[in-house]
Amino acid sequence: NDKFAEFNLHQHFGLDLSIPSRYQFTQNILHSQRSIKNEIEQLKDVLLDSDAILIGAESGMSAAARLDWWYQASPVYKQHFGDFYARHPEATGIFKGFYARFTSENERWAYLVRMLDFIYHQPPVKNTYQVLKDLIQDRPYHILTTNQDAMFNRYFADEQISAIQGDWCFLQSSAPQIDDQLYDARPFVKRGMEYLAQQEDKLYLPDDLIPRTIPLRVDTLNNKSPGMSTQVQQPWSQAVS
Repeated sequence: NDKFAEFNLHQHFGLDLSIPSRYQFTQNILHSQRSIKNEIEQLKDVLLDSDAILIGAESGMSAAARLDWWYQASPVYKQHFGDFYARHPEATGIFKGFYARFTSENERWAYLVRMLDFIYHQPPVKNTYQVLKDLIQDRPYHILTTNQDAMFNRYFADEQISAIQGDWCFLQSSAPQIDDQLYDARPFVKRGMEYLAQQEDKLYLPDDLIPRTIPLRVDTLNNKSPGMSTQVQQPWSQAVS
């Protein structure tokens, strides 16, 4: 209630909530809202007047689209990874799931397969990407992003996106000096999900579904995400070609 909110604002932030101060506080908020609205209008004018547009986007874009499952155990995260979260309560969000105390590589890979499948298909909560696309319209553009979830690829042409920190649609060998190929991760994820869909325990992926390079038999690293280790298997290139 208002009294409780007032108490917290006063106790934690030291705000003077006397009547004059409340008025000024409200005016400051309204001023900030008007200022933000003006900045948005200015940005729209610049975009509409541009010959070409270069877009830089990082985790703030995910926050704007309310992708709240990366760093917290949000309702969406619990809905899709409830069993994993129950077993690993330290994994409050997808990123922290990389550092869970996995009981085996089979459990770890089951999590990675489910995580990747979720990333490929889960829609954003807010229409931030669509709004950006509508603003760009038919102007020449290019996107530089450190986001690895390929969300931009759902709305924009692949050739206009530079995912400079990697893309979770691909797997890469941890020994690139020997094998510098990129492998499409989606066939591997699809097979893993088909197997897990038939199992009661969805936190175990058998050895034969864990991809490894042939003949290297070494782990592979997918991009630069901490803990996001993946492996690839040579025949995947045949499935992609």
